[in-house]
Amino acid sequence: MKAEELAKQLELYSNAIVAFVVVQGLTFCYDFAKEGRFNELVKTKHALSAGLCAMFAMTLIAATYANQYLGRQLASMDSAHHAIIRTVYGGKTVVIVCFGLLPLLVTLAFGLRGM
Repeated sequence: MKAEELAKQLELYSNAIVAFVVVQGLTFCYDFAKEGRFNELVKTKHALSAGLCAMFAMTLIAATYANQYLGRQLASMDSAHHAIIRTVYGGKTVVIVCFGLLPLLVTLAFGLRGM
């Protein structure tokens, strides 16, 4: 595989990770706000809330690590654009953390506050 093709593939993986975290965060918050039954389950079933928090935390950690790893691999392939690649992947990390914390904080605030 050529270096250019590999770089495109790494960028595609990184974009997929960012998209997954954004869609997961927005979908969870939308369902929590719109679906009364789901809202009540999250608020009343503390085991469900704790499990969701654990899942969201693991997803956030894994996505952040994977994104940073892909950024380092891409930067090592192209040392001429190392600063730009670090900046772009730093921005992607900010997006991952913001949208990854969204469902985690919602679940913590509403699901586990009465525990």
